[in-house]
Amino acid sequence: DLESDRLRNHLTTLAKRLNKARNLIYPSEKKASRLGESLPALIEVIDKEHRRLLARKSIIEKRKEEQERHMLEM
Repeated sequence: DLESDRLRNHLTTLAKRLNKARNLIYPSEKKASRLGESLPALIEVIDKEHRRLLARKSIIEKRKEEQERHMLEM
């Protein structure tokens, strides 16, 4: 009886993992559709964040240049 319980547990775990893998490989139509709908918004957010980071980098570089100029003037 103990052996059959262990086998049942192993088979249950295997079935859950196989189902999870199948869902990753072949996502449901609904999930794929939602992903397709949200991609343009995600791309926009990524672009905005990228521009923000570039602006921040520029500000940091300007501050460093100002500090260097200030140090040279001393």
